[in-house]
Amino acid sequence: PPDFTWIGPAVCERCLQLQLVDLSRTEVTEIMSCAFAHCKHSRNLKLPGLLRMIRQEAFLHCTSLTEISAPPTLLYIARRAFGGCTQLYRFQRYGKSVTWRGTYSRENAFLRCDNLDMPNWIRWLPRTQEDEDQWADDSLATL
Repeated sequence: PPDFTWIGPAVCERCLQLQLVDLSRTEVTEIMSCAFAHCKHSRNLKLPGLLRMIRQEAFLHCTSLTEISAPPTLLYIARRAFGGCTQLYRFQRYGKSVTWRGTYSRENAFLRCDNLDMPNWIRWLPRTQEDEDQWADDSLATL
């Protein structure tokens, strides 16, 4: 339905039959942690036009994901949001905004996305000690 504003944690985690995620006609502003993690057959992702935040590991290990379309309202991409999306090669914007100045992202939001031609509109946030502590708690073996 178009009237919900966020997608809950792990709501579609491991939905192995999910191939297309098109949220463009919803009013979602936030995608929570692990919402679509491990959806290994999802290929394309069209994000909602009002989206502001993608939480940690929201699309972790979506290994078939190749393209993402994001609106200019997207302000923040959390750690490992797209970690392990090994086939991801395009992250593009759609729509226009006069005030938009870029999307802020954690340094490791696209960990192991080696095919991705990183767009110049993504601005990297510097790592903090808190990030380092959190990173130490994460197991890289899962990637």
